[in-house]
Amino acid sequence: VRRQRQMCIRDSFKLVTELGGEVVQVQSPDVLGSIVDTCREKQITTVCMGSPSLSFPKSLFMILKYRKFVRDLAQVNIDLIILA
Repeated sequence: VRRQRQMCIRDSFKLVTELGGEVVQVQSPDVLGSIVDTCREKQITTVCMGSPSLSFPKSLFMILKYRKFVRDLAQVNIDLIILA
């Protein structure tokens, strides 16, 4: 499963560059905040990401963080595309 996931990520990165996009990797304990900060910094206008996996009991906390993330993106006119 891990190898399959790595291949999928590698293929996605390759597709991004083939379509003229840029892959940006940032390490941070605040993933959602770092996405917003990086978008502002690099003037990124569209973010594509997989749908979040929310499991109980963390789900309520994560839903609140996710809602803030969506609001923060909207405030700086960044489109969010969720891939299933």
